Amino acid sequence: VDQHDLARAGFGGLHAIQHLERALSTRRRVSLTVVTDNAHFLFTPLLPNVANGQLSLKAITLPLRDQLSSDTHLVIDRVRHVDLEARVLHTDGQKIPFDYLLLAPGAQTDWHGKDSFKPFALTCKSSRDATQIRETIERAYAAGIHELGALVAHLNRTGPSCPYNAGVWTEANYQEEIARL
Repeated sequence: VDQHDLARAGFGGLHAIQHLERALSTRRRVSLTVVTDNAHFLFTPLLPNVANGQLSLKAITLPLRDQLSSDTHLVIDRVRHVDLEARVLHTDGQKIPFDYLLLAPGAQTDWHGKDSFKPFALTCKSSRDATQIRETIERAYAAGIHELGALVAHLNRTGPSCPYNAGVWTEANYQEEIARL
């Protein structure tokens, strides 16, 4: 039996495994396994709608098992190491052999050489990110903040320090950094 493994299941990984399922459906000597650290598929293009309160996380989250053929094995675990010579995926809990391996690690944020901004930025790539943005917006509204200048003042009192300008954010700092990106 040929063992085909896929590590991760975002858009690229899910599309690839569904294509493989269709292409290999008539072959009985093929086993497909998806290894991912999340049991759900997150429709990330709608995360901003979760962040602004238009949608719930439940509305953009689908059980991964429902997206796969019943013949495809689903392993919920984190891949820690790939031994190409031995053809084994090492996860937190097991060793998974493979004949063919497809890695679909997903996208990473490009900070455009401004890695020092990472602790101060709110990305929108995960359910945690969307929830954090939503909570930040709710705290700002609860504090009566409805414009950029007031938000800057609020962040200076409650948020992380600016990486320059003596640690104080200004509206001009935000606008300059946005323009540079």
